[in-house]
Amino acid sequence: SITAEGLDIVGADIEGIIKDAMDSIRDEMVEGVNDAGWSKSEKYQKLSEFEKKLLMGFINESVLTFYRQWIEGGKEVSLEEVIDITNRIVLGGVNGFFR
Repeated sequence: SITAEGLDIVGADIEGIIKDAMDSIRDEMVEGVNDAGWSKSEKYQKLSEFEKKLLMGFINESVLTFYRQWIEGGKEVSLEEVIDITNRIVLGGVNGFFR
């Protein structure tokens, strides 16, 4: 017989599986975009694999965090303003990294 407790466990398992699959798909997409966008940068190519991973993690997580905050905040400002602010913050950090 199926119990409510059993359904909760199955639901949690399914949610975990879906989240893992979505994370994997997102990671593949992000990696593809990063490779395409940064492959022509001489400065980027001189970085070690570890440095590349840190840099891409910083950029990707920052952008996703800013976007999530904009959504959760009720989109109080225009998307263009969010993009401008995000670019200034992220690129400022990236420029400092390359010094």
